[in-house]
Amino acid sequence: MRPSSFRILISFTGVAPIVIFLFSFFSKEAGSDPHLKLLDSLQTLIRKEVGAGTNHFLAQAMAYDSIAQLSGDTLRMGKGKNFLGMYSYLTGNHEKAIEYYLAALPFFTAVRDTYFIGMMNNNIGAAYEYRKEPEQSISYYKTALASFTLLKDTLWMANVLNNIAIQLNVAERNKESLEHYLRAKALYTTLHDSSTMATLIPNMAECYRLLGQYTTAIDMENDYLNNYKKFHTTDVVSNAYAALGRSYLALNQLAEAKKYNDLSIKIRKENKFQYLLSNNYEVESGIFEKEGNYKQALISFKIFKASQDSMLNKQKDDRITQLTTEYDVKEKDQKISLLNTQNELNTLRIEKSNRQKLLYGIVALSFIICALALYYLLRLKSKTNKELAEKNDIILKALSEKDILLREIHHRVKNNLQMISALLYLHGKSVDDTSAQEALMESQNRVQSMAMIHQNLYQNDNLLGVSVKDYMDKLMNHLISSYNIEQDRIHINKVINIAHVDVDTVIPLALIINELISNALKYAFRDGRKGIIDIFFGERNGDIVLEVKDNGPGLPKNVNKDENGNFGFKLINILTERLGATWTTESVDGTKVTLVVPHKKAA
Repeated sequence: MRPSSFRILISFTGVAPIVIFLFSFFSKEAGSDPHLKLLDSLQTLIRKEVGAGTNHFLAQAMAYDSIAQLSGDTLRMGKGKNFLGMYSYLTGNHEKAIEYYLAALPFFTAVRDTYFIGMMNNNIGAAYEYRKEPEQSISYYKTALASFTLLKDTLWMANVLNNIAIQLNVAERNKESLEHYLRAKALYTTLHDSSTMATLIPNMAECYRLLGQYTTAIDMENDYLNNYKKFHTTDVVSNAYAALGRSYLALNQLAEAKKYNDLSIKIRKENKFQYLLSNNYEVESGIFEKEGNYKQALISFKIFKASQDSMLNKQKDDRITQLTTEYDVKEKDQKISLLNTQNELNTLRIEKSNRQKLLYGIVALSFIICALALYYLLRLKSKTNKELAEKNDIILKALSEKDILLREIHHRVKNNLQMISALLYLHGKSVDDTSAQEALMESQNRVQSMAMIHQNLYQNDNLLGVSVKDYMDKLMNHLISSYNIEQDRIHINKVINIAHVDVDTVIPLALIINELISNALKYAFRDGRKGIIDIFFGERNGDIVLEVKDNGPGLPKNVNKDENGNFGFKLINILTERLGATWTTESVDGTKVTLVVPHKKAA
């Protein structure tokens, strides 16, 4: 579950864009990594600021972004850009918000998180909406809709359809707008949530009015007032009364038009909503004109124009204030950037000084040790023993350098494999053939399974072996996310009795595990059925044993694991031969695959 925070404002023309400010990104524990613990704390501070509506979290967002870059974690680097976008959006700098959201998109694309991709496109659409660029806004909203449709997220499919419909009305494409409202209403109805329906009905009513279907518009406004006005504030209710006045005026039902227009005026005056009264005076002028009271109609029209001019001047003043604020923010950002640069330089100087002190200390300590050793060896050992001791020092240093180089190599291999994985994903999005897409996705999963191994190696102290439990957890989460498995539909039981496995063994084993789990997720539980996958990985009689069992329908009779035509089985056969292992399949109450790697010990 990913809770989100968004605000909904209703005006005369409808509902403002629904924006996602997502916080619950930590699906894994931070563990002992100080970077991740600090990022978790910064995220909590940002959440509190947004929840309180104060939005004073620029420093925390900038710190989060910098630390995420240092951590090298792709998902959290995307989050850092998202938090900066949130700040810019909430403080009215929508152009800057778009820049940050666009910068976040490649990171979420690299980890193939469809939900976050949809989130970013929705928020970019909302920013363009406030910039009064409806066509750009519609384009990004439609991309967001595609992501949420892929996830079958009914609520956000409806929300984004509502956002698209609003912008279609602004672009005067009212028929298209109504089509999107109807689709959104059908989805909201399935949710049985009155509060979500309350955001839609006034918008649909206004759309019907713009299309000239005044009776339908009146029915919908009355439905809103009778059943949904409790969800909104008095200014929104006054909008509904004003809309009824306009519709009745169009139908020449002047008594009803005056009744509802007067109700709207009363609420707006009592609550000092002066900026909304312009619409009422326009309707009032129309009523007097149709009654033949041209003098009073002219008076009301003059009041309408005066109010309209006042609102226009206010908008100009607001725009000037916004531009001034944007300038101040940019100036502050430049100062902050300069301070950050100075801090970085100071940090580098301190680090350099500390390294020099440490080097001098090590050199001095080494000199003392060598002097004492030389003195002792001159007395007790021969020249040969002295040379041997010096060679030992060189070997230890070489081993230390080798350890550092190995970690760097594993790190770079992991980064390159992740880049290949991202390229495969992007290529899969660009082809239309379903079989080709599936093949590219399976290839991406294989590459990702190897990238996780190298990540495990350079992050742990043991460079010769991979932590099996940690690797299994990451691989399972990745595969379930790749195949869009719904939460709690497939339960995976793992029994792991081996802590570490050597690199030469674990790489082919990882690819075999990837194939077996992928096959189970793809074929054993089709049509949304629930199921269980049991995994055993341990030692028996000196051998490494891997068992993967599901409670699906079992292998079809025409499937043979020795067939060369099946690429998955062919790959398993090649990897099994490389390990000198054997594997068997059973189809009783599901499918069970057993792999035995002889004479292998844990690393």
